Amino acid sequence: MSKVTPHLNLFRPGEAEAITGLSAAMQRDYRHRGFLPKFVGHARFNIFDLAEMYMLKRLSDAGFWPEVFGPLAKIAATGLAFYALKMANAYEGNQADIEQFCAISNRPELKIFETLGLDAEVSKYLVIWATPVLGVAEHEFSDDLNASFSEDVKGSGRAFLQQDGPVTVFNLQYLSHHLLASGFEGKAFVRLSSAAT
Repeated sequence: MSKVTPHLNLFRPGEAEAITGLSAAMQRDYRHRGFLPKFVGHARFNIFDLAEMYMLKRLSDAGFWPEVFGPLAKIAATGLAFYALKMANAYEGNQADIEQFCAISNRPELKIFETLGLDAEVSKYLVIWATPVLGVAEHEFSDDLNASFSEDVKGSGRAFLQQDGPVTVFNLQYLSHHLLASGFEGKAFVRLSSAAT
């Protein structure tokens, strides 16, 4: 049996734009303003970078600007990448390697996170609700929307139903399917290679 090794594919800014919807000009602006990492040399992005760009774009499109929600986008992006990496079409390589690496019992997303030393504790939903102070909103990551919308007291000391303003819910598992569907033609997020053991 051979050992299958994952390698994160890297994407150029134009490819990242095609996948995330965040234009190359906005990518440069976000790097300059510190919302995305700066690069020495040519910018290249992996699945985690793409997921962060995707979340920055989705949050911005929903009216949550990066100055306030940039750090939140990074956390949500980890969950987005986690769910995307659960699916076999996130991988490329020899069909047998993909089948071996992505078998249901093998949990490929956990293998990637373990390899990179990342915490695999992610939530399915990002819930953001407005507060009376302009530019400030409370949020939580949750796997249970019933709990998020319960009358239990939230971080502000008020029950959810006492919150002011609208609520926005991002389903990270659903968005991961959209991210994969937007993938760059002919290039998966992870390349698998095998070596005899």
